[in-house]
Amino acid sequence: MPKISKAFFYLTELPCRWGRSLPEIGGWALAGRLNMMVPISPVKCGDQRLTGIVRVPAEDVARLFQPDSLVHHAYAVLRFIPADALEPVLVTEPAGGIEIRLGDLLLDADEVAEFEQVNDLLSIGRRKAQTKTGQGRPPVYEWEDMLVDVVIDLAAKGLPARQDDFVQLILDWFTENSADGKVPDVSTVRKRCARIWWRLQDRL
Repeated sequence: MPKISKAFFYLTELPCRWGRSLPEIGGWALAGRLNMMVPISPVKCGDQRLTGIVRVPAEDVARLFQPDSLVHHAYAVLRFIPADALEPVLVTEPAGGIEIRLGDLLLDADEVAEFEQVNDLLSIGRRKAQTKTGQGRPPVYEWEDMLVDVVIDLAAKGLPARQDDFVQLILDWFTENSADGKVPDVSTVRKRCARIWWRLQDRL
């Protein structure tokens, strides 16, 4: 019977898994290299209703990463980033926001795997070769054409300061060049291109 792959990691699992301190991992999140998420009950953000697993700005939960922060201590968070967005929205109801504890914070398992491989956190050294069978499904989007144009743009203008700005650059390319008007969603772009951004950040 095939093993069901893990969808998320709790942030509290990673210090032991990586052999790094929580403040150090929190620093990577504050630098935009890791995306924190949290499950929330329904809240109102103006006219928008937000619920489910959403991203949370690392700076809004930075106090949870501090060495003297208690695991059970909760802080009110007023901003969250919807799954299909890059910018945070403000919680208007409840007025005090939602209390978040360290144990609530999640990271996407695919993103964790990419981050581990890029930074050799599990001492893998290199990605294992994957055996490919059959032809598979053809790509829906022109990823190769996008990369060519984006690399040219980066050579001229430099690398954006934030990963979200890099994602937006890619989304803008698809918006401008899509023949049928279809654009990949934010999460797909982030997962496919996060490794590129991390490597470029270390070199540019």
